[in-house]
Parts: sequence; C-alpha cells; structure tokens
Amino acid sequence: ATVARNSSRLRVLVEDLLLVAAADSAEPTVGLVPLDLRQVIEASQETLAELARHREDLQLRYDLPSTVVTVRGDAPSLERLIENLCSNAIKFTPEEGSVTVRLVQENAGASLFVIDTGIGIDEAARSQLFKRFFRAPEANSRAIPGSGLGLSVVQEILRQHGGTIEIDSIPNEGTTVKVWLAAPDPA
Repeated sequence: ATVARNSSRLRVLVEDLLLVAAADSAEPTVGLVPLDLRQVIEASQETLAELARHREDLQLRYDLPSTVVTVRGDAPSLERLIENLCSNAIKFTPEEGSVTVRLVQENAGASLFVIDTGIGIDEAARSQLFKRFFRAPEANSRAIPGSGLGLSVVQEILRQHGGTIEIDSIPNEGTTVKVWLAAPDPA
C-alpha cells in the first residue's frame, strides 16, 4: 500500500512538472469541448473524499446546481484543477474546519468556488502563490506536505482554457478561490 501510494504521488509530481513546462510553449496542449462542469466535480468527489479521509473532523461540502452547467473545457484537466484546489484547502484547514465546493452558472460561463475555513494566506504570500515551487512560510513552519506546484498547475490549466482565478483570503479565517470558465461558443 505504501509503495503504491508513493508511486502514485511520484506519477502526479511528474505530470505536474510536464504540465507546468507546457506553460513555456505557446501551443495549447488540450482540446476544449462543451462539458458539464457539475459532472466533472461529481467525478472528483471520490478522489477528494480520499484526500480528506484522514481528516474525520473536516466537513467536505458540495453546493452544486441541479441543472447542467456547460463550459468549454477538457474534463481530465478540470478534474486536476479541482483536485489541486481542494487538496490545498484540505491541507491548510485545521481541526473542525470545512471545505465547500460551490458552482454557479453565469451568463458567459460558470464560476467554481473552493471555500475553506483554513489558516488563510497573508498578503505577501498571495503575490507569489503562482510561482513554481513557492511554498508559503506557514506551509513550511507547519510541515504541511506539498511540492509548491499545485497553483502553477492550476494557472496553466486556466491559461489553456482561457479562464481566470481570484484568491481572497484572511489569515486565520480562511480562503476563497474563484475560478471562472467560459461557456461554449454559441453554435
């Protein structure tokens, strides 16, 4: 079990490095098609539950509409984006906290929110969050595991999708990450 888990972590790290290296290329590396972002989130739920399984005190919540939320995207890439954002939220949320994944349909696309009651990110660290291998001082001082590539990967996925990201955070209160993705072009 330990060998399999470590092998999986190494595979993900190599995939992250390859994806971030693609940022140096102007060529898109994924094909974008209309897809239901709600289904992508639902497909990620098992992986997210596994990430949070050792955190019995953590509440993992989903606030998803009952209708289809169509965006232009690549499902495996968007699953990776969701898992990276939620992994951070889970790792940085202390005892008895919560992580909420919310999806909101908008006229020109959809907004995905990952909201946590974690340790937050101070303003100085926020300006460096998307730098490759950057780890906030809090992550190092609390010995929270990670490679410092997660948000670089998210940024590259969003670049390939023409999406945006905003991060609002208050130290010791939590963080809200908002990702926006475009709806498919009208036929």
